[in-house]
Amino acid sequence: MKIRRHKKAKKTVPIIPLIDILAILLIFMVVSTQFKEDRRILVVDLPEVTEVEVDTVQQISMIIELSVEGQLSVNGEIMTHDALVDKLKQSKISQEEKFELELDKQAPIQEMLKLWDTLVKGGYAVDEIPLRMK
Repeated sequence: MKIRRHKKAKKTVPIIPLIDILAILLIFMVVSTQFKEDRRILVVDLPEVTEVEVDTVQQISMIIELSVEGQLSVNGEIMTHDALVDKLKQSKISQEEKFELELDKQAPIQEMLKLWDTLVKGGYAVDEIPLRMK
């Protein structure tokens, strides 16, 4: 008895249903697309001020600087961490001066952490003093 082997059908991707699906997706995209509309702008005439009295008092601000070499200075005066702790405690008690940190981008991280530790010892939280990187 002869057994015939059936030829295996080649597997193909049905293209016609894919074209139908693509056409439906294209129609959906065209119908659901929202076109950009011109926005209306509200025109407002603001009043102008010619003279205003100002009753503000400028607070003295001390700048604590940390250089690339890790050198600490307050308003240009080189200072140690212990001296800065004393100055911070004094200003915390009198509440007459505000401080700002000005750090160099290339300053060593060790020195930055040491400075933040000094601030905490002086009675200030790290987020109480504004920081500028230069």
